[in-house]
Amino acid sequence: MPVLTGGAGPDSESNLDDLGIRTTRRLRLLMQMLEAKSFAHAEFDRLRVSLDSLRLAGGESSFAASRLSQARRYLRSNELGAARYELQLLHDCLRSAETAMPVQT
Repeated sequence: MPVLTGGAGPDSESNLDDLGIRTTRRLRLLMQMLEAKSFAHAEFDRLRVSLDSLRLAGGESSFAASRLSQARRYLRSNELGAARYELQLLHDCLRSAETAMPVQT
């Protein structure tokens, strides 16, 4: 089960929630704009920084990085469908990580 590892305290958890939401939005934007390759390549770099900041659990972090790298390779090869598929898998991974986060009361 994917889990985000985070810092201590409610502020840290809130910041991770916000970062997760921003990262998911950025991913959706990238998926929509793959045809604009020059924009997409810059967005891959920004998305990678966001993913690295999320502090996903070990296996999930590797999975996310791999999917993003694969999508970038497919884009360079002009295989847009395959790039979108990899990004969809990444999106699903992030959504799973969001729902797996424990709710603190």
